Amino acid sequence: MRALNAFLKMIRLSNTRLIIVDRYISVSMIIYLASLFLITPAECAVSVANNNIGKLDLEIASSSKDQTLLRQMSGFTNKNTLILVNVEDVSRSKGSVIQQEFTTRKIISQLPLSSTVDPYKLSLSPNGNILITCENIADVSEKIREAHMIKVLDSTNLSILKTIDLGKGHHIVNISFLNGSSDRIIVQLIAAIPYKENIFTYGHDRFIVLNLKTGKAEKTISYSRARSVSVPLFSPDGKYLACLFYSDDDNDQLGILDVLDPKTGKILWHIEGSAKQPIGDPFFFISPTRFVSSSRIYDITTKKSSPLIPANDPRLYCLKNVPQKTDYAFFMTKNGLELWNIKTRKALRRWPTLKERGYIRMSPDLKVMSFQRDKNIEFWKFDPTWLK
Repeated sequence: MRALNAFLKMIRLSNTRLIIVDRYISVSMIIYLASLFLITPAECAVSVANNNIGKLDLEIASSSKDQTLLRQMSGFTNKNTLILVNVEDVSRSKGSVIQQEFTTRKIISQLPLSSTVDPYKLSLSPNGNILITCENIADVSEKIREAHMIKVLDSTNLSILKTIDLGKGHHIVNISFLNGSSDRIIVQLIAAIPYKENIFTYGHDRFIVLNLKTGKAEKTISYSRARSVSVPLFSPDGKYLACLFYSDDDNDQLGILDVLDPKTGKILWHIEGSAKQPIGDPFFFISPTRFVSSSRIYDITTKKSSPLIPANDPRLYCLKNVPQKTDYAFFMTKNGLELWNIKTRKALRRWPTLKERGYIRMSPDLKVMSFQRDKNIEFWKFDPTWLK
């Protein structure tokens, strides 16, 4: 009402004839005219982020003729430098892991990759100190394809701290750090694969929780779809393991979530159509029994879900939660990328130029954010006080 009075006052000052006429203007006309000037309260509450600090092109020329050097960002170290993987050809026979300063592009350290190292099986610890990867071993004589060697690296200089051998007969599908932990990892494991067999149809599937300090498995969880899981995630108290995988449905990836009991491997809740975007962190826990996926909140105890906002916008979906801050997450909306407070269900910051799906990564000190779309990465300053 205050805004409407100010609007009418502006009209009176600009055209004295309306002092007599405005009393007879229809209510609908007044509302229409006012809407041209007014901004909704939700729009007013969102501050536009204007702090781009650089870009990085991921596609650069290779030393090999007619080859393109493919580059992938793994994350930030504890010194806010980048860990990148260079792959010089499609067969992945040459490449390297590099540590690079993202503002000056200076390469600080580099580790060549032999043909036995899979550059796409890399994971950085939440504190940015440790980098893990695994080594593929191809035994041509026995016609077996295996990956059972895990290398633990110091991310600041890429030196090898430890090698953990899970033993022959195993093949690692993927490795990642447990949420919030920098010394425990979850390994997706199947049996060693004969060359003629398809990795997605062969072997016994399971997860193991591995302690990097001791090199020993703390837990083994049998699960028939372990090889297909894109994101395995434990609840904060460790009582549940949520597994996300995708199935093709009319050329559109449909997300499927299974919530398991880690002790028995029993599926407690099967959810279809939960997370439709295959980029970023499609779901994350906000409490021991509740998690967010796309634009809904799921409750494991009641096995029910509710929309994140009352009038659910189909163009709103989650890209990533803020590390170690369960109440905050990044959502892609029709207005651009937004930082949201999950508890209050309000947007706090907006990046209007970022309107496509992409990968978001945060530095360990939460002062730098990167956003990767296809072959380009943009870097933005991030203020941790936004989360208070």
